Amino acid sequence: MKVVVFSGPGCSGCEALKTSLEAARIPFEEVNVDTQEGAKSAIKHGVRTLPTTLLMDHDVVVQKFIGFNFLHIKEITRGLR
Repeated sequence: MKVVVFSGPGCSGCEALKTSLEAARIPFEEVNVDTQEGAKSAIKHGVRTLPTTLLMDHDVVVQKFIGFNFLHIKEITRGLR
């Protein structure tokens, strides 16, 4: 399982999410939607709101978290076990 965070510059919710994941020692891959590759990935996965976090098993989305609240960290951690 891997955690993928879709974010963009100037997004305070994105920064809060990434800081919280780092504090919880949850490794994640960041996708910047301001890049061409990031925008293509966002379209592919139906990401329309930032931040959006995907819990993925290989290339399959297992769970999608839209926006950010601290409960997401617990749910992500549970999903990684």
